[in-house]
Amino acid sequence: MIAASAKEIKSITILVKEKDLASVKAILNFLKEKFSRFSIMKFRTGKIGEDILVSFKVSSEFYPKVLEKFAYNDIPLIMKDKDSLDFIDEKKEQKRKKLRAQGWSEITVHKSHISLTQLQKLANEGKVKEVAKEAKGDVSSKIEIVNKAKSLLTHTIDIAIENLGKYAEDGIGKSQEAIEQLILIATDKDLKLFHKHEEIKKAGFTAIEISLSHKNYNDNLISIANNSKLNHLINIKAAISLADLIFPEPDQYIKIVSELEKSLNTRWLKIALESSKQKLSSIEIDSFNELIEFVESKRKQAQLTASENIL
Repeated sequence: MIAASAKEIKSITILVKEKDLASVKAILNFLKEKFSRFSIMKFRTGKIGEDILVSFKVSSEFYPKVLEKFAYNDIPLIMKDKDSLDFIDEKKEQKRKKLRAQGWSEITVHKSHISLTQLQKLANEGKVKEVAKEAKGDVSSKIEIVNKAKSLLTHTIDIAIENLGKYAEDGIGKSQEAIEQLILIATDKDLKLFHKHEEIKKAGFTAIEISLSHKNYNDNLISIANNSKLNHLINIKAAISLADLIFPEPDQYIKIVSELEKSLNTRWLKIALESSKQKLSSIEIDSFNELIEFVESKRKQAQLTASENIL
């Protein structure tokens, strides 16, 4: 436990990507709103390569609370004293335990066969990996458990997606975790094995919705569009969402446009479109094509500029 004295002042230093600086400020604003006595002193930022070094001071009264919030939201803290480091590790472990308890992407090792009641409980808690494991079975599995697990799998996935949607609304920093967990569901090999295609698409579409919920998470749309392990329709819907986001004012989304130009896999997306066309409206197809043409045009302009500079 970190000793706290309201009269003391403590320094905090963190190293974050530029895109995460808004999350840091949002966490500090959240604490200001929650605690009337909370204040930040000597807030400074500086660039170290592509990262931002942030330093500031708070009273010892709120020092543990700030460390807890940053640790829980995976904000990298630069600390030296052992008590603070131990405290941060403890809070990170609490977070890991909470996520494992949800069971979205973790498996608990069972020492004995589970009962139908226990299986139903796992399903009601949205523990996808657990239920999928029972549905696959092995040589020692009871056939009634295997069959019941198969019948409960859709319900389990629906609950997990609902839980993750609510988890994203819980507070600052939760959305990114929810997006990542939803993508794990949407790319799960076992769920594909059981032909849970509609449920997989639902997980992917929910990840897209959360990615659109705040500018801090918009760049997830690019990785979703590029992810060849996802259902093609999810890829295309992510690309369409990008088009809807940046048009008609791409100048308002300079960072996203820059990242699109650099990393959007337009060749892959054009292939993916062919298997998804029949599930899209003409407006959606037009939006998709506009995005592809926009990105490829940007790349051609960049190549021409580079060639002119050489000449």
